[in-house]
Amino acid sequence: MDEVTQAVENLKKEWSQVVTQLELCVAAIESCGKMGKGTEEASSLPRLNGSAQDSLQLLNALQCRLDLLVEQLPSFEEVQSGQATLGSWKEQYQNCSPLFIGWCCHFIRITWIAIQDCPISQRFFKHCECRVPAI
Repeated sequence: MDEVTQAVENLKKEWSQVVTQLELCVAAIESCGKMGKGTEEASSLPRLNGSAQDSLQLLNALQCRLDLLVEQLPSFEEVQSGQATLGSWKEQYQNCSPLFIGWCCHFIRITWIAIQDCPISQRFFKHCECRVPAI
């Protein structure tokens, strides 16, 4: 197998792994607030959020790498296949962006709930007009 072809195959495997990792992060973020652990769940959200952001950045980098390699593939058929894969990846990535905005809103809401669960914060919020943002 040609070096470039092998590099493209490696990128495809890495893409699949990162997508799986991102799906796990999304599932974990979505489950926050459903277990009733308040502050404990909210404290894990920054880590999950960071991991999801890292995964999205890596997917973007993998697209760039594939874009550079596609034109170097040895046959016309492989170039066409690589371009189709790149198009699919770009579509998947663009579909992730609106979802990420939703995760951020979920993150803010869970953090807000955790703050309200805190006795010190409750005393503060009792004396102000702060409300949970409509998300």
